[in-house]
Amino acid sequence: MSMEPETPDEIKNAIIKSTFLGLEDHGMFIFGLELEYANGNQMAGTYRLDYYNAKKDVSMSQPYAIPLLTRIIEICGAEKWEDLTGEMIRVKATQTEVLAIGHIIREEWLVFKEFVKKYGSM
Repeated sequence: MSMEPETPDEIKNAIIKSTFLGLEDHGMFIFGLELEYANGNQMAGTYRLDYYNAKKDVSMSQPYAIPLLTRIIEICGAEKWEDLTGEMIRVKATQTEVLAIGHIIREEWLVFKEFVKKYGSM
């Protein structure tokens, strides 16, 4: 999957400084990648991976949740989520948002918004 994001400010190298996979302050299940650049840090992701199903009165997985996490692991060249910390990747970003992450060598990109749109959400 090699979709290009729209108008990033720049493409830069980053190291994944830390990851988050769990419940945020409001009880939503999210993920995040803290990226370290030569001149600062930026958070990637923070997409909600669940939704509330009122009919069943339970939180359920978004259709894109597992495929998205799997693709992140693949793009980063890791075998499991816990191995992402320390991985070097490329990033297409604006000042306020990470649009895509890419494999450090291969021309493979994960464009977050396009990926989520492809799978849909509840």
